[in-house]
Amino acid sequence: MKIISLLIIVSAILGTILVASSIGAFIDVPSLLTVIIPVIASISAKHGLEGFKELFREGENQSKVLHTMGVTAILSGAIGTMIGFIIMLGNLSDQSAIGPALAIVLLTIFYGLLIFLFTTLLSTKDFGEK
Repeated sequence: MKIISLLIIVSAILGTILVASSIGAFIDVPSLLTVIIPVIASISAKHGLEGFKELFREGENQSKVLHTMGVTAILSGAIGTMIGFIIMLGNLSDQSAIGPALAIVLLTIFYGLLIFLFTTLLSTKDFGEK
């Protein structure tokens, strides 16, 4: 059932993106790396190298690793957004560049929320459970 739910969610998100814009507007490699690198690093930082193995084993440890990844994704997305705002506000001389810069700034939090959503759905924990 999780696979069906994931497919529906991915379809809804991609469908919305493709109807409203092009997929290229939602791809920015530096923003993606700002979120992905800390997420990967958080696995070994919190769970040791065994955390990478636990990702592929069903159970409580897998849920803990996925939860760590999701929380780290949100936090690194927020930090990336703040870094982007600082850079953008430091370069306000070109008014026409504010819109595109703001779009890129928001991508880090978008990536973080997507990762959090998928790690939460893949986890065996219920959303909101501690």
